[in-house]
Amino acid sequence: MGNQIQKNCQACCSSDLFQNKKEAVIPQDNSESDRTPPLRVRPMNRDAYDSYPLPNKTMEGSNLEFKTHTNYKDFNRLKYLEKMSQKGAILVLRVLNSATLAKDTIIKINAQGVEGSLRGRKDGVTYFGSKKKARPFEDINQKPEIVNDYVIRNTDVEINNKHRGRHFQIEYCIDSNSYKMRDLGVGFGVFARIDQPLILRDNHLVSMGTSFLIINMDEEDNESVNYGAINEGGITARGNGVIDEIKPFNKTKKKTGGPSEIVVKIFGGPNYGEIHQFDSTVPVIKIGRMQDCELRIDDALLSKYQGSIKYVPSVGWTLFDGYNDKPSTNSNWLYLNEDFELYHGMTFKANHTLFQVEIYEQPQGETQIQL
Repeated sequence: MGNQIQKNCQACCSSDLFQNKKEAVIPQDNSESDRTPPLRVRPMNRDAYDSYPLPNKTMEGSNLEFKTHTNYKDFNRLKYLEKMSQKGAILVLRVLNSATLAKDTIIKINAQGVEGSLRGRKDGVTYFGSKKKARPFEDINQKPEIVNDYVIRNTDVEINNKHRGRHFQIEYCIDSNSYKMRDLGVGFGVFARIDQPLILRDNHLVSMGTSFLIINMDEEDNESVNYGAINEGGITARGNGVIDEIKPFNKTKKKTGGPSEIVVKIFGGPNYGEIHQFDSTVPVIKIGRMQDCELRIDDALLSKYQGSIKYVPSVGWTLFDGYNDKPSTNSNWLYLNEDFELYHGMTFKANHTLFQVEIYEQPQGETQIQL
């Protein structure tokens, strides 16, 4: 398993991934391959709608399930999304570098979804994946159904076929006029660059070079991480929390009368399988290639001081990029398997593509947004 993880880490996190390549726009996939794996369906009628538990509600008229935080008791939602598509915030994803998409490719998303959606549902959710269609679960004779709104192919045909389905989603949030993103468990995962202090929470997963660091706040809860899922590009971890400013929060469990403790487990890379435990008496936990690092990882993709972890009273364990105000070279990345609100200027990577996020308020009248 270690070799597989390391191979995946190198494919996902290597700086070589984002070097200049021959740019080519890959056409949207129209394949109707019979090998497309099934998706589970849940029949739904309006009488059963209110009793169906969130967060797995389906859009009215669809037989495909998906995860969403939105309250679907409001059946006028689609009309509201149509209205907000003309006046709500506009999300623009700009391709900074990619193995398959041309640099500076623009993906424009409004309240109804991505412009030119392949699904054409206008339900406020945009699904990304390497395949356009998938076959429904309960009827093998039924033709494949379009499941992704935007297709980002992989250069490796074998990986492309293996990673069918929905890789990640972006959903418009009515209550906050914002967009939230999360990974859906297929592909190499979605990671946001940590460019602000991050309050660490139990089962956070952070990518550094060729290594994945899993954070545990209490020894007794170490087995709650699904380690087996860190394989074949699928990663399971719980957590959220890049912050604009440090706010009081302390989820850290600690022994009565003793210091708070944190456990860091390493998957992938040269230190695969190592477990490190620290308590809040340590002033700073330096991570990197230097000999004086409390958590030393001999990885050429890491900076001398890749990151640092400090225990901040009344806040908790907090991860900082670099050390002593000097940032790392290749950055640190947070895995997004819970809703994460996108903000202007942030960077994330998925499907071997590096994206920059731009968010604009729509001008009223005839003035157009200049991209």
